[in-house]
Amino acid sequence: MRNDRGSERDERRGSGVGSRIRQKRAEQNISQEYLAEQLGVSRQSISKWENGQSDPSTKKLAQLAQILKMDVSELIQASAKEKRQTDPGFLVGVEVDSGDLESLSRFFDGMPEDIYENYNTGFIVYCQAPARERAQIKKSMEQQLCRPIELLAEGASVPKNSVCLLWGRKRRECQEGFFQMLARRKGADAVGVMLSGGRDGFADELQEFQAGGGLLLVRETDGTPGEDGRAAAAQTGMCDYIVSADEMGKRIAAHIRRRFHERAQRYPDLQDEEIFGRILDCLMRNTGVHFDVYREEIVMQGLVCRLEQNPFGTVDAYARYLEASAEEQNLLAESILS
Repeated sequence: MRNDRGSERDERRGSGVGSRIRQKRAEQNISQEYLAEQLGVSRQSISKWENGQSDPSTKKLAQLAQILKMDVSELIQASAKEKRQTDPGFLVGVEVDSGDLESLSRFFDGMPEDIYENYNTGFIVYCQAPARERAQIKKSMEQQLCRPIELLAEGASVPKNSVCLLWGRKRRECQEGFFQMLARRKGADAVGVMLSGGRDGFADELQEFQAGGGLLLVRETDGTPGEDGRAAAAQTGMCDYIVSADEMGKRIAAHIRRRFHERAQRYPDLQDEEIFGRILDCLMRNTGVHFDVYREEIVMQGLVCRLEQNPFGTVDAYARYLEASAEEQNLLAESILS
């Protein structure tokens, strides 16, 4: 029987950057020795990359892509996905009953696509359902939303630009409620949505969520059965909006765009074309990726994320640091492409 660590390693081999290198190398009948010679590394390094024991630098990924006739973005994205350990910039949590998937569909239909594509946002759908019904519910959600849904283990990070499904547990079985979890993980960058349902003790959760500065939306009641929870939430006065499922996406999108621009305004020279061009040139020289073909919003989002991780008051100071740091070049490239 395999242990958990072995299973995780095998899963990584099957889906990560190492498996892509191994697959393309085999397709083109290239040996590890030849690939190592072309890259100026040892054969053991190639073996470790392919087995998921270590990762090539972004510059080596660009060289690999050229040798293996691949799109470098594919390798960089695979590498970034493996290294992802934190939640995206914005986290939207949606609580819904398993019998009310129609409102969930309307919610996602009303969400502008740029929120997925440009603003580093992840979604968690929190749903109470018996174990025997979960596979069918997940399938129904994917059919209604027309997008894949990832199952989320409790405590795991959320991939950005994704929709994850978290199965609800009884109150006595968990230490914190869903909205408390959102508040703890993202604070003012969390968005809480109550589409349907309601649980014992949720008023305390809403209070903690509000204290964290997140945006809270509750679907308006219309006289149908099962609305007690939403009606009670609305009566607390802690909701920012009480609107229909169709309208929620517009309110959330406006909030996320505003939050992002507030963060970007901390750096007055972020719009300086000369500095921005230096950053793109630096990435192109050292990673082989032409980021100038990407939408500016995507590059800006990744840049703001890295600026917030570094103690620089200006983008110019960060650009000088970037030009001298191969590690930061890799991190910025991954932040943009992940």
